[in-house]
Amino acid sequence: MAVFTILSAFRGLLERRLSPVSLWMAVLRFAGATIYLYVYLNHEALYASASWLNHIYVPVSWFLAPSMYWLAVCYIEPEREFSYRQLVPYAPGIVIMAVYLLLAVLRPAEFSHLPVQYFNNGGLHWLDSTMIAGLMYGLVMYGMIWHFIGHNLDFQKLKEQGALRILIGIVAGGFLGTVFFLVAYLFRYLDWIYGAASILAVYTMLIWVSSARHPHLGEKYEKAIQQARSSRLEGVDLQALAKRLDTLLKEKVYLEENLSVGELADRAGVKSYQLSEYLNRIQGTNFARFINGYRVREAARQLRQEQDASVLSIAYRCGFNSKANFNLAFKAEMGMSPREYLREQGNALPTPDS
Repeated sequence: MAVFTILSAFRGLLERRLSPVSLWMAVLRFAGATIYLYVYLNHEALYASASWLNHIYVPVSWFLAPSMYWLAVCYIEPEREFSYRQLVPYAPGIVIMAVYLLLAVLRPAEFSHLPVQYFNNGGLHWLDSTMIAGLMYGLVMYGMIWHFIGHNLDFQKLKEQGALRILIGIVAGGFLGTVFFLVAYLFRYLDWIYGAASILAVYTMLIWVSSARHPHLGEKYEKAIQQARSSRLEGVDLQALAKRLDTLLKEKVYLEENLSVGELADRAGVKSYQLSEYLNRIQGTNFARFINGYRVREAARQLRQEQDASVLSIAYRCGFNSKANFNLAFKAEMGMSPREYLREQGNALPTPDS
């Protein structure tokens, strides 16, 4: 399960354009995979000769709940762009990791304590105390998650659309896992650690497989979340906003590779969260799909007109930063790959390097 989670984290980074959601998801999966791996190694009594390698799960555990928090925030507010302020909840984990690595170099004897010794009626080592503190910090972060959700979403609307069960399931899974680990540490229930890690590992795999096999469910879930948000479009002239967007799109601003929701919102004269809500509520889409739709249609036009141009050059010209992203967006919009589209148009295929 640990290997599966690591591979899913890598796949998520490779398949998606780097965004706050993909970043926090990757951190969450890598941290979870580390926990699962170390639970297995301790169960099998497999320890490294360099003793500091046997406790990396301790500082890593401080990164789990902050990642879950920012995932919840970014799903509810997809217009959010990355800012260094989002690293603040990670500050304790970053400090602990830095101290951990410093001690590994300067005082390696500090790590001679084996993880299972505490559960076998051993003394409370500073590593065990740090792990317990990390779990308590996780509970604080889950409290912040529920506060944010309750403050920004209408639970009745979520309940009507069935999205509430999904939301509760995702957050509750992490919360209950944290509670189980904390109780296991406080009362020295080693079997609880093994059981909780096994259940969470299977839970992680099922979520990933379900989302991979049924991507449309994720889109429905995201749409339900947006519909349950308290509207922040009061005072915005929607007709005037539509006209301003139409003017900007006629100017082909979507061809700018680094165009962001914040930049487009500034040009349209609204806040980024208002533009995001307008696209979600009124247009029934999100910023990435909205812009990529225009980029793909422009690329299709150029492919028809410029038979000798390479697919890759047109992709870059139309605002895409990689061939993979272009192919995914093109297929999502047109129902076929760029090369299939060229064949259907009866055009000569570009050279192999395209």
